[in-house]
This record gives sequence, C-alpha cells and structure tokens, in this order.
Amino acid sequence: MTVLRVERRATALTIASALFLSVLLGVLLALNSVAATVLLLSALLLIAIAINPDCVGLVIAAVVLVQPILLRAVPDSTEYWLWIKRADEVVIAAFLPAALLRLAFRSTWPLPRAATIACTALAGAGLAGVLIRHTEPLLALLDAFLLFKGVMFFIIVTAFTPSLTTLKRLFPWLLGIGLALGVFGILELIAPDTIRGLLPLASSGYRSGITCLVSVFEGEGQAGWFFAFLAVLAFAAWMAARSRPASYLFLFYAACSLLTLRRKPIGGIVFVILVYAVLAYRPQQRIRALAVLVALVLIVGVTYGDTVVGVFVDGYQQYVGTDDPMRVARNAMYATSFQLARDCFPIGVGFGLFGGFVSRLSYSPIYFEYGLSRIWGLTPDNPRFIMDAFWPHVIGQFGVVGLAAFVTLLGSLWSSAIRAARQATISAGHLLSLMAVLTLAEALVESTAESIFETTLPCIFLFGTAALARAHAPRPVPPGTVP
Repeated sequence: MTVLRVERRATALTIASALFLSVLLGVLLALNSVAATVLLLSALLLIAIAINPDCVGLVIAAVVLVQPILLRAVPDSTEYWLWIKRADEVVIAAFLPAALLRLAFRSTWPLPRAATIACTALAGAGLAGVLIRHTEPLLALLDAFLLFKGVMFFIIVTAFTPSLTTLKRLFPWLLGIGLALGVFGILELIAPDTIRGLLPLASSGYRSGITCLVSVFEGEGQAGWFFAFLAVLAFAAWMAARSRPASYLFLFYAACSLLTLRRKPIGGIVFVILVYAVLAYRPQQRIRALAVLVALVLIVGVTYGDTVVGVFVDGYQQYVGTDDPMRVARNAMYATSFQLARDCFPIGVGFGLFGGFVSRLSYSPIYFEYGLSRIWGLTPDNPRFIMDAFWPHVIGQFGVVGLAAFVTLLGSLWSSAIRAARQATISAGHLLSLMAVLTLAEALVESTAESIFETTLPCIFLFGTAALARAHAPRPVPPGTVP
C-alpha cells in the first residue's frame, strides 16, 4: 500500500471519527455540558487535522502560550479559571487518539523500545500500589495521565511532525513572541501601576522583598522557566550557527530569566553552558562557551550581584543550612519519599498518593501517616508545596523501580538527540538535537525544585523538542569528520 493511499484512508477515518463524535455530542449536550464541550473540541480538532496535519503544533502552541495570559487575567476564584487551567490537557487528550490512529495506519510505533519498557514498568509499579492501597481508580487514572502527559505529546508530535520548512517559519515567531513578552515584563517592573491600569493582571511576585519579573505568566516560576528555555534555544543557535542575532537574544532572555529572581533558571543556564562545553566537538567551541559563562558571571556580578547572591544565600539557609529537614516542606517531601521507597520496596505507594496533583486534590492519607500533614505548606488546608519538586513524586509513588524507569525513559527519548548533538556537522537536524539536549539539561536542574515534567507549558516544549529532534535527526557522520 502506498504512502498516499495510507494517508487518504487515515484522513477518511479521521473525518468519520469526527462525525461520530458530533453525533455523540447531541446526546451528551443535555446530560453533561462538560463532556459535550470536550467532544465538540475533539471533533473540531479531528476535522482540522484531516484538513492540515501541520495545524496540530499550531493549535497546541497557541493554547499553551495563551493559557498563562488568561490564568493571570482571570480571578482564580471563578469557574472560568478552572476551565482555562484544564484546557491544555483537554487538547492533548483530544489529539492523542488521532495521533495513534495515524501511526497505526503507518504501522509505526512512536516510542523507542527502552521508553516503552520504562513506561510499562512505571505503569506496573503504579498499578501494583493502587491494588495494595485500594486507591480510587479515577484518581489513579488522573495521576497516570498527568505523569505520562509529556509522553503523550511526544507521540502526538511524532505522528504529526512538522517539516523543517514549517519549523524554520515558526521558530522566529516563537523568539519574537518571547521578545515581546520579555519587554512587557520589564515595562511592568518599571511602571507596574500603569501596566495594571491598562490590563487586568494580578500583582507581581516577590523574592526576598524584591519585585520579580512575571510578564503575562501565572507566576515568576513559570516566567523564569520560559525565558530560560528561550535563552537555551538562542544559545544553541548562537553556538552551532554562530548567529549574532541569536547571541543578542540569548543575553536578553537570560536577563529576563535573571529578573524573575528564581534560583533554578539561573542555575539551569549555567549548567547548560557547561553541558555544551562537554558536548562541543572542537576545542574552540568549548573555549567560546566557557568565555560566555565567565562574561555572564562578571556582568551579573557587577550589575546585580548583591541581589542574586542574597537570593542564593536565602535559599541555602532555608533548604541546606536548616537543622531539621522536616521543618521545610521540600526537604520533608524528599526525606519522606526515600522512606516510602524503603518501606514499600521496590514499587512505592502507587498512583495518586504522593507528591503529585492528585494527592493534593484528594488529600492523601500518606501525609497523615508520615507526619507531613503538620508541616506548613503540606497541611490539608494549605497543600501548596506538595508539588514543590518532581523527584519525590517519582521516588515515593514508584520506588526504586519507578526512579530507574523514569531515568531510562528520559534517556531513551533523548538518546538520538544526544548522539546527533555530538556530531561534527552543522545542519537543521543537528541544531534541533542540540536544542533538545540543552533544554533537557536545564529541565533537570529545574526538576529538583519544580514539577517540571508534569507542568504543561514546560512539558510540551521539552517533549515536543525531543520528538522533533528524533524525527529530524541527521545521518551519522564518520568519526573524525569536521565541517
């Protein structure tokens, strides 16, 4: 069967699925308005996919970029805020069946073998814990959806991979939008009352008593990651393609990330430069990367040094210098996750019971059992720091098996990008691979104190970049070849 015939059959079945969903829509409209809305969105998305598969990336990118703006503008006490908060997940759930359908017609499995085994091990460990602890099935299912959200998006991008031509058109738009959002954030820092008088935005965040750059995002943490992500993309383009505009954008995005006063993005950018110095295939590139790092440290030290040092000193005193780790929410979550991994060796407590959104939505009995319910930020009436780091979620819920499986999952999905990033070549595929590897390096730093692999905005960009790098990976270059 030719590729053209496969695509036509897939298109026909996609349209038929959309029509079927439309029929169900009429039935559900009178019974459940939420289900009807989801089905309506699914039907529209399926029709859009049938018309133009490239619209997948555009729709999802538009949703995740517009969503933070709306979340900051709409009061979180309203019903609309909750709808906006869940819109990204509805879009992913709507696109996933179409992606699997498209891949089935191509007889293609979207994940590497090691990633498939890792996902199976994670799911098995989680389900075993559910059966042992008698966790409510719907809560376990929701927790599994949130954990595997990045993998789902990897599958979607693999099924609807945009061409390099399309990516070259979209990339400047992404950097341009980031530039506009950075300028807006700086203007808000300079004249906050004027900006908030023009736009219905919530107040900015504070760090060590200093106002942070938030721009249009829900908080300074999300803003810090976003600008650090763009800084990494610009840095990769600067180093690989020697683009002077990319160097200016890197400095601008790095400055915006610095102005959020978040330790993780600042440390992430430093780590990214060091990782690039290791990956670089020529000594000149390593020297140039390290020179950039030294220059950044000097510039920040002269212009903003006291503030940055103060932020890091506060962090050290709060998380490292404390006598009792159980007095700090993040430290207590890490300590308890290791204890759970030991007590429930080797599989942890299972889906929905520790460190994730679901354990906060339906307050987990584990927090009472291990004394976390008495710690500020982890109490039933104030559980805001339950998701303060990603790895306690994995270690506590899935134990040693889950930790090994998730590390294997990341290594497998990014393996082709890591190999391509080390090649002695300059191409669009090599640049994509370098971007994927460096954004993962930054995310690993963030994950120590942020649920980075489950938060939708970082999740979509991270796993999407990995899928694009895998799809457009350059051909292997013989050893010793230098462009």
